[in-house]
Amino acid sequence: MDKILPTTENPDEEVKISATSKFNKKSIVYKHVVTNDDGAVSDEIEWSRKLVLGERNVENIKLTAYINFLIDEGYFLKARTALYLFIHFRVYFQYEHTIKDLRMSLAKLLRNDAGKSPVLMRSIVNAQYTYYRIF
Repeated sequence: MDKILPTTENPDEEVKISATSKFNKKSIVYKHVVTNDDGAVSDEIEWSRKLVLGERNVENIKLTAYINFLIDEGYFLKARTALYLFIHFRVYFQYEHTIKDLRMSLAKLLRNDAGKSPVLMRSIVNAQYTYYRIF
């Protein structure tokens, strides 16, 4: 995006981006115009991005095992937010992980699988998801 959009932005400028995929089903074609602060409209600029479909998320098994360890140790007796968990794992978890890994591990522990009850529950407190252990 930095290569396409102008390098100077004024507070009164407006960038309108539109997308269409009718030309090619393997990519998304984007177009944008810039309306300057004096009302002049730039020429329409077009670019495309490759469309990626069918990509599956892979569970970080070590992270899920560590969360299970924390559950057994009573860490989730008090409700924890996802941000709080991410910061805790960044400090104490020795393997590399991302927010996506944390999301996948928490989702696995929240769902009912083949008659097994979920290990964690999720609720919303002050517009944030909190995770806690089920008794």
